[in-house]
Amino acid sequence: MSGTFNITDTTPPPVYLKAPSNGTLTRNATQYFAANFTDNVGIKNVSLYIWNSSNSVINLTTSILTGMANISNISVTLPYDNIFRWNYYACDNMSNCIFNSTNWTLTYDGTPPAINITYPLNTTYSINVRWLNYTYSYTN
Repeated sequence: MSGTFNITDTTPPPVYLKAPSNGTLTRNATQYFAANFTDNVGIKNVSLYIWNSSNSVINLTTSILTGMANISNISVTLPYDNIFRWNYYACDNMSNCIFNSTNWTLTYDGTPPAINITYPLNTTYSINVRWLNYTYSYTN
């Protein structure tokens, strides 16, 4: 006896964002964006989206995944200091697709403060200098 089985699936694969944690503040431009995915029919592909604070997409990376459960861990070098939002969009083999319900944020601040030492001067002293006067400015 032979037969045909039709699978009807209208449920998209859940997206579980893992890292970097929501609200992360970092000085490192290179970040790994990780998420887990599961599906009862099979995962087809996932796409990492990263938006800047002006809502422009600064990264879109799509990966082909297989199986009922999988993980994506994509390395991205952030191009400038900013507050970024990120999320994964996952599709299963039945073309059911979804984002995680919440975009996570990441603040990249790679610009160090400017420090100006006003005393002691850049010279040789015959005494022990015990004081340090400085100013700093920090734009972020």
